[in-house]
Amino acid sequence: MIYRTEISTEKYRAKEYFKKLIDSEQIIEIKNVGKKRSLLLNASMHFWFTLIANDLNDSGQYMNLDFYKGKSQVSWTLNSIKEVFFRPIMVAMFGIESTTELTNKQTSEVVEEIHRILGETFQISVEFPNKDYNAEY
Repeated sequence: MIYRTEISTEKYRAKEYFKKLIDSEQIIEIKNVGKKRSLLLNASMHFWFTLIANDLNDSGQYMNLDFYKGKSQVSWTLNSIKEVFFRPIMVAMFGIESTTELTNKQTSEVVEEIHRILGETFQISVEFPNKDYNAEY
């Protein structure tokens, strides 16, 4: 069961449930779960991926793909940014396979790492959108 202890009613329910578990003399595993990302953060991430794809494409830096009879350059998309940059870095840093399992802190750390790599490798810098961000896209 998951209880959000910042909500007083859920905190009370958690205490009551825990008391019952202690009285039942069972083996109990307790896990502290960090906050998962919000819908706003999720939307911001996808918007940021699109901004990165647009900047890479606009600067003529495409994905290189090997095909059966040669190589080809393909435009970046939201999905390719997520799969080529975000997901492998997330797995390497945290061993987490799904973006839905990341906490806000972990998401920020992956974003910082991508930002560094984009600067070093592609010489681009794309600001992560925040509530004050005003994009022309």
